[in-house]
Amino acid sequence: MRIRSLFALCLFVAVTSLAACEQSEGDRCETNTDCASDLMCCIPAGTLEGTCQYEENCQNE
Repeated sequence: MRIRSLFALCLFVAVTSLAACEQSEGDRCETNTDCASDLMCCIPAGTLEGTCQYEENCQNE
């Protein structure tokens, strides 16, 4: 029973810490939700991932 509780605690900590991570400017992203609230995910044409940038710096073409 003790091992199960420890596993549940570790799983909870891992999930909550990953959910709270937001990428800063220049960090890799796949969607806008990957980036901090004032940034957007700029994905160049023909690729599946991009970087978090401020909207005025984003050049999606």
